Amino acid sequence: GSEFIPVAQMSRPCKTIDEQLGLNFHKEPDAPKVVELGEPRSLRRCVIAPGNGCDDIVDSNWYGWLNDELRLSGAIEEVVCRDFPDPLEAKRSIWLPFMRDVLKVGPDTI
Repeated sequence: GSEFIPVAQMSRPCKTIDEQLGLNFHKEPDAPKVVELGEPRSLRRCVIAPGNGCDDIVDSNWYGWLNDELRLSGAIEEVVCRDFPDPLEAKRSIWLPFMRDVLKVGPDTI
């Protein structure tokens, strides 16, 4: 069972929710905390990120439809609609490096 312990009696600090769930990820000292979007006219790419449990993004939910519509509209130069690693748990420790290093998400990407 659970019990409440007064803060003054705690032998160590509380773990964050991420730590409790094992979602800790490598924090790179040089990595920016926030990626600023560019001006609307500089947004040239769109990455469609799936939700948890989506193992075939193009055929799931509305992702394939949005991919097709954006490509047909010509409003976006590049549309990325592909499966992500770790689709069931969608751990930040896996997804963020994937988005940065593989998909090259940056200021020109929505």
